[in-house]
Amino acid sequence: MGPGASPRRLARFEFLSWCDGAVISGFEGVIKPVPAIFYRLLDRYGLAPERTLFIDDREDNIDGARAVGLHGGPLRGLIQGVMGDRISN
Repeated sequence: MGPGASPRRLARFEFLSWCDGAVISGFEGVIKPVPAIFYRLLDRYGLAPERTLFIDDREDNIDGARAVGLHGGPLRGLIQGVMGDRISN
């Protein structure tokens, strides 16, 4: 996570610390699923879309990421798969 990451968000979503980087729409002023936010992520970190995972809790945002070539999946499924009972609903 970059220096602009919210400490509260990092504490709530432990898995964010496992990432090499992130682009969080609320910090960027660009909303999902507008393609510009996904291109910003790819450009900022020099990523190839086919090697990049996008996770979110909204299917339309996941579809937006997939439309620009990223892999996408649901946030809830990822968190439950990794953290199991350590998360709250």
